Parts: sequence; C-alpha cells; structure tokens
Amino acid sequence: MYRMRHFVAAAVIVSGTACSDSFSPSVSTVAAAYTATNLRTTPNAGASVDQLALGATLNMVLNANGTVTGLLNVPVSAQNPSAFSANLTGTWTLNGDSVTFASDVDTFIRDLTFTASRNQLTANQNVANTRYEVTLTRTGA
Repeated sequence: MYRMRHFVAAAVIVSGTACSDSFSPSVSTVAAAYTATNLRTTPNAGASVDQLALGATLNMVLNANGTVTGLLNVPVSAQNPSAFSANLTGTWTLNGDSVTFASDVDTFIRDLTFTASRNQLTANQNVANTRYEVTLTRTGA
C-alpha cells in the first residue's frame, strides 16, 4: 500500500508537468508578422461593429530589435464616414506579457496594451469612449 501511494503521487506530479503548455513571452517568441483576426469597436452608447467584416485590415511586423512596421486601413462605411489609412512604423515594447506600441501616428493601436500569448496578441480596452477588441494572430516568423 505504501508503494502504491508513492506511485500514484509520482504519477500525478509527472502528468501535471508533462501536460503543461506554458508560454513565457520574450522578444524572440513575440517578434513576428501578425494580422488582425478580430477587430471590433463598440461606442459607449452603440452596437459592436466588426471592422474586419466592413473591409478594415491591420497587419504588423514586430522585429526583434524593437521596431515595428505595419498598416491599418479602415474603408468608408456607414460606421466609418471617412476612409483612414495609417502607416504604423514605430517601436514595440514587451514588459512581462504586455506589449505596447509607440508611433508618431495617432491611432488606437498606440493607446492599447496587448497581452502576448502563444501566436497571438490581444487587447480589450476602452479608449476615448470606444471599446476596442483586437486579436492579432501570428502569420510568420
């Protein structure tokens, strides 16, 4: 009986660690090309709008040296009275699992704090009376 308890305890410990799929963000694991797979905006007094369904695009490349390039395009629609295009060239910073962007161009991107997980950067925050839900999915190295 004594041996059986130790065997069961050891099996539980091994199975608990063997199934772990932890992700520790680092510059090398986060630096990559990303594209938006979710981009929703919700004004404080309005309905949620799927900007991707309206034709918006957001692509970014985070380089290991801390620079970023990218492009945000938002076409004209009932929810967007004028088209908007922004070159997102700037820098990115990783602090723990938080990713922030700095750019000379004033977009919501630089106002959000993204959370890094395996192959994705996500943000869900209010900025200037609008809620932004953004998922950037890794598309390459």
